[in-house]
Amino acid sequence: MKYILAMDYDNMGFDADGAGDYWYTDTNYMDMDSEEEALSYLQKNICYEGGKKVNNKTIKEYCDEFAGIRFYERKY
Repeated sequence: MKYILAMDYDNMGFDADGAGDYWYTDTNYMDMDSEEEALSYLQKNICYEGGKKVNNKTIKEYCDEFAGIRFYERKY
């Protein structure tokens, strides 16, 4: 069984036809081998804007607190 951690982020693009710089939302999908691996990644890499670490203990807490984080189980 595999797991997918999906995280939305702001990205910047450029339209050379006159619109110039623009912002859009993109999604980063990461394959994880276990729920523990995904939780460890979130605990090491997710922080508040000021740099303060998030002290959530479960993946569900991260998904509930940050609308741009989703976690899926991939069944074969």
